[in-house]
Amino acid sequence: MFSLPKTNLTIGLILPLTGPASFIGESLRDGALLVEEELNKKGADIRLIFEDSSSSVSNSVNAFRKLASVNKPDAVIIATGQEAIPPVAEQEKLVTVATASSVAGIPKLGEYTFRYFGHADIDAPVAAKHAIEKLGLKTFAVLFSEQAFGYSYDKEFTKSVDSLGGKIILHESF
Repeated sequence: MFSLPKTNLTIGLILPLTGPASFIGESLRDGALLVEEELNKKGADIRLIFEDSSSSVSNSVNAFRKLASVNKPDAVIIATGQEAIPPVAEQEKLVTVATASSVAGIPKLGEYTFRYFGHADIDAPVAAKHAIEKLGLKTFAVLFSEQAFGYSYDKEFTKSVDSLGGKIILHESF
């Protein structure tokens, strides 16, 4: 049986709950709420505080500053603003987990920011290989988000498709 030591944690989550990536933020929020509920049923005392980044780096930084100064969480999970928040996390001495796949060097940006997520140069080649070798696809259109995350996946997927003999006929960002 799973047992959890008594805890009292407040975790801030900065997610794109509105804007072009809201489908990701809503999914992350729903999953986090499920975990919070289940752990609290088992005796934990976990409180989640959500802030909306609106898929914007500046909104993410503002939300981070608000969490740090007003809510004072034990840790923060960010899904937008990975490029700008680590220096603020250092100033605030607030442990931050970035769900960033494309921002190189996050672990080197300071003692308080960590990255948890796949990375384009690992994920994209696997996807391209599967699409070409297992699904038999040869021609692709790539739709990607207009931010570092999307650009990195477009670049790596294109490179992998090219090396496997496939062809990208369209790149479109949103």
